[in-house]
Amino acid sequence: MGVGIVLTTIGAKGSVLVDPIFKEIQAILPEITPIDRTTTHAWSDPKFRAAIDATRRKKLIMAGIVTGTCLSQSVLAALKHGFDVYFVSDCSGDVTTEAHEDAKALMTQAGAHPITWMNASGQWAPDYTSKERALMTPVYTRYGGGGTNFMTDYVLDQITAGVVSPPNFAPAPVRAESR
Repeated sequence: MGVGIVLTTIGAKGSVLVDPIFKEIQAILPEITPIDRTTTHAWSDPKFRAAIDATRRKKLIMAGIVTGTCLSQSVLAALKHGFDVYFVSDCSGDVTTEAHEDAKALMTQAGAHPITWMNASGQWAPDYTSKERALMTPVYTRYGGGGTNFMTDYVLDQITAGVVSPPNFAPAPVRAESR
């Protein structure tokens, strides 16, 4: 969808942490090689910063495995460096709900904006007839969970029933039940 993406891991290559990229992320973005680093603070890694700078963007959307460590350190540093930062709160977690919530509050109070992955992707592709939205449909269906699958199925049912026209970039879908 034309969005600059930087992936990073901690010690995926021979470290005690052994933090490979999630297979689900790698499946969606196979062409991106994660930047391996040794610190939980990605922003402090020169290779990570160079990759961010290479995107030439001042608005960042960030997520991290541990909200109160990996994510908040880099979000706070990016804010200090003048970036407009959104953090994907449902793509991060922590050792307790309280730790996750406190880290979200800290980042928000510092000026970062919480957002969910569905909200971010929906803002990138609000028109269900667009090619960008078509790129998201398999992701929504596979990883979106019950509510997302329900919404995707609803749209497909509307198209199949002839209530709405299929997007102009693809023929009407064939539902599994009708095969």
